[in-house]
Amino acid sequence: MTGRPRRRRSLKVLFCCTGNRMRSITAAHLLKKRGGHEVRSAGTHAAEIWGGGTQLTQDHLEWADRIVVFEHMHVEYIRSRFGPTLGRKARCELVNLNVPDMFPAFDPKLIEILNAHLDRLFRATGSRSDTADPFHT
Repeated sequence: MTGRPRRRRSLKVLFCCTGNRMRSITAAHLLKKRGGHEVRSAGTHAAEIWGGGTQLTQDHLEWADRIVVFEHMHVEYIRSRFGPTLGRKARCELVNLNVPDMFPAFDPKLIEILNAHLDRLFRATGSRSDTADPFHT
């Protein structure tokens, strides 16, 4: 043993909501600010409903180590559309935060809720971000 602390491998984290317009982009922003992980976001119905959001694809799922969704319908969508992809990824984790689609992006209450989840899911990954400004660094 060299006596140096072992560096943890950064996770590739995908946040996935319905339209990739509110919850997933807010969560992705908050985790990026904490540092220590690669972060992306997408939506299960981004192309159909919202237009302009990033539509979830098989490439997203193949890239991710941890997929974080916000409702049970996202879990069902991913399992029904991409079940074989998930089955091939022995180390991919699918987590449902159960956060309803009732907040605008970067809403202070949404940030509070997401920070509590991020604290639990990503312990010791850097400083917490309470800012509602997505462009604040």
